[in-house]
Amino acid sequence: MSFYKFRQGGAWPALRILAAGLLALQAGCGHGNRLFSPGTPVLTVSAAHSPEFSNYIVNISYVTLTRSDGYVAYALRSPETVDLARLADVPELAAVGPVPSGTYKSASITLDYTYAQIAGIVNGQPVTLTPVSTSGSAPTTGSFTITFDPNAQLVVTAGQSVRLDLHFDLSAFNSINPATSKVTVQPYATLRAAPLDGTVMRARGLYVNSAPGGSSGYVINVRPFVDQVSMLGSLQVNTTGNTLFNVDDQAYTGPAGLTALQSQVGNQTYYPVAAYGTLGSLAGITPTFNATSVLGGSSLESTITDSVSGIVAARNGNAITLRGVNFRPRQLLIVTVGNLYENSVNVTLGPNTIVTQDGSTAGGLTAAAVSVGQRVTVSGQASTSGSGSTFAVSLDATAGHVRLLDTPLWGTPVASTTNQLQVASFDVFAPAVFNFAGTGATPANPAAYVVGGTAALLPGVLQRVDGVVTPFGTAPPDFTASATTAGTSTQQQKLVVEWTGGVTAPFTSVSSSGIVVNLSHANSALSYVATGPVITPLSGTPTVTTTGAASQDLILSVGSALLTPGVSMFGTASSYAAGIQSTVNGTNKVYRLVAVGSYDGATNTFAASQISVAVQQ
Repeated sequence: MSFYKFRQGGAWPALRILAAGLLALQAGCGHGNRLFSPGTPVLTVSAAHSPEFSNYIVNISYVTLTRSDGYVAYALRSPETVDLARLADVPELAAVGPVPSGTYKSASITLDYTYAQIAGIVNGQPVTLTPVSTSGSAPTTGSFTITFDPNAQLVVTAGQSVRLDLHFDLSAFNSINPATSKVTVQPYATLRAAPLDGTVMRARGLYVNSAPGGSSGYVINVRPFVDQVSMLGSLQVNTTGNTLFNVDDQAYTGPAGLTALQSQVGNQTYYPVAAYGTLGSLAGITPTFNATSVLGGSSLESTITDSVSGIVAARNGNAITLRGVNFRPRQLLIVTVGNLYENSVNVTLGPNTIVTQDGSTAGGLTAAAVSVGQRVTVSGQASTSGSGSTFAVSLDATAGHVRLLDTPLWGTPVASTTNQLQVASFDVFAPAVFNFAGTGATPANPAAYVVGGTAALLPGVLQRVDGVVTPFGTAPPDFTASATTAGTSTQQQKLVVEWTGGVTAPFTSVSSSGIVVNLSHANSALSYVATGPVITPLSGTPTVTTTGAASQDLILSVGSALLTPGVSMFGTASSYAAGIQSTVNGTNKVYRLVAVGSYDGATNTFAASQISVAVQQ
């Protein structure tokens, strides 16, 4: 059965715009001129790193906001197909539609699991998982409320923009059963007025025109994720002399790239463009975005090609095998696909395959640049066979395009060297997933993986290394590093505790100083700290505290889609402690505690900026 259908052109986009307008008019009846004093929530969608999942494709159907007087506005009015697992790398700017000004007390999120496609990592290997509810049935579509802290509600000011971040932590609402290849889902998310910070994100849409007022840049109508029909607000993208462009498979820098982009647009009615960078000014009704790199036209997507994204697990001549794959079919008329996720896809390269590297103007790249362990997006002509569980995809990219994406490694330096890494995972995949034959005269060895580049390995610590894999057949070095970061300082350490069936007394104590966790329950199922893919079991009575975390970084929540008022948000440690005590009241059961931050094993203390306490009745 198909996961989604879409159409380019025709009446569908116009009908959806009309429907959205009617909804706005209907919701605004009786509220007078307040409808004509809008501000702009800039909705971004982000996720915490969850190494237990490689892909997590669902639909976010709608996001609505409820004002203190009961008025309901749409922050996201269009269903969007989203891979939540990949958002941990780069969040998405999802919508910038104006809403009436005022103070908003809560939001409602609608998730659709009807055709969800989920892949977990079990013993380092990607495994297709079947989602089930707590009753064992297949989850479909459901909504739940997120209630803002009364002291930190969302304020939309007329004529201004405000960032609103919808955040998912897959560890907080999913429990994998490896024996049955099922994942039990209890939907959970947070939503807050997030600070204007240095978060790098993607802003995708249709090119509209050049930036007004002589500014260097352009304006898009936002179409996030893989959307082909919606128009979700106007965004001004600012570029500089250092912005990197890849326009229709040609690399440029600065003004030359902007000129190429504008000249390629011409009279085309459909020209997709995506910028990577940070939010800029929110002072006006139209927000701005500061781009460090831009992809336009066929460098991003095409109406006549298909594309796949994944990690190269093996190469034999010009044949490569990708694992953990997102499949995106071509955008012609009505397209029905069987799967958007594939565990494995075979791709054929050739001498005419165009190869570019994201965030780089390096020229002269050929298909030889594609090697084992590299994350890629490949466009070409797909062939499909079968349906349902037998559905399969292969891709002919001999006349296509390969984008080399930033690839993360996790590992610890080999003690006797300064440039060899004992790799724990390539992205989220264990070394056993990969066949390194042919990577060099001496094939790459993940137990002594040679790392070169501008970023030296950190001695003696588990670390994340970002960069690209050395071209096929030319190793060593096996990898060119652009950044190395100690695992304990990446905010990617995660504490996870699960109680099977939930417990009414999960904590020894709760106060503004921290949550002391009780691990002595007989039904304690999981208790560990994950640093990337490396698991450290917890014992004793660990304390989870927000001490030391900046107030603007706090994402504190408790609740469930099953409760009223759903998931509750808090802005301070003291209000959060009171909220937990009120919710965990001797009747409601906590089934998961998840925190993101940094663990001190010597004191058994986890210093967190994000804490989720997931509750069931």
